[in-house]
Amino acid sequence: MTDSAAALLLRGPFQTRTGYGLHTRSLARALLRQRIPLELEDIPRFSPDSYPPDALDPELLALSGHQHARRAVHVSLPTTSRPVVGCFNLLVSMFEGSSIPPVWLAAAL
Repeated sequence: MTDSAAALLLRGPFQTRTGYGLHTRSLARALLRQRIPLELEDIPRFSPDSYPPDALDPELLALSGHQHARRAVHVSLPTTSRPVVGCFNLLVSMFEGSSIPPVWLAAAL
């Protein structure tokens, strides 16, 4: 259960074996250590390479999806992120290259 005034929704592919999954899990654990009320939501179909549920941290699996948070942090590609209506939304993404793909720019606007 979370305090709706202080809750933060963290949305990322935390069940996957990807860099985005690792970053989401690491960020979730850091927020929990800081006692930030957290709602965690996976991004379905982000990657076919996912961990089986019994290989994931039960504390992370027990966190609820979006319920009351008014702030959302998305750890994903711009093309797999969707703003949460009624929330302040922040996207954390990564890309190695000299410029971003035009489809990313369009998705971020």
